[in-house]
Amino acid sequence: MKMNKFEIEDYTLTDENIEIILLLDGSISKDLTIKRWDFERWLKDNQKLDYCNDYADARSFCGHGQDTGVLSLEEYWQNGKYISTDLYEYTLKNVW
Repeated sequence: MKMNKFEIEDYTLTDENIEIILLLDGSISKDLTIKRWDFERWLKDNQKLDYCNDYADARSFCGHGQDTGVLSLEEYWQNGKYISTDLYEYTLKNVW
């Protein structure tokens, strides 16, 4: 089983920064601050704002439908579904 190098314990979003609390080895806390604009640019560059929703649709020929699009940054921050995962990936690739 592959272990994560760290976990995102919590984060705080400000106008200019994202303050992240990392948990190392399950017990050691480390604070990290990244530029919000840099993370948001990374989201766009890596298609993290793109979405695809598949759903059942008895009216269609193949029995399902699909809705695709791009979230605005405001929608991304309000949704909150993938923020910790994206922060982990960004930190691993760009900071760690």
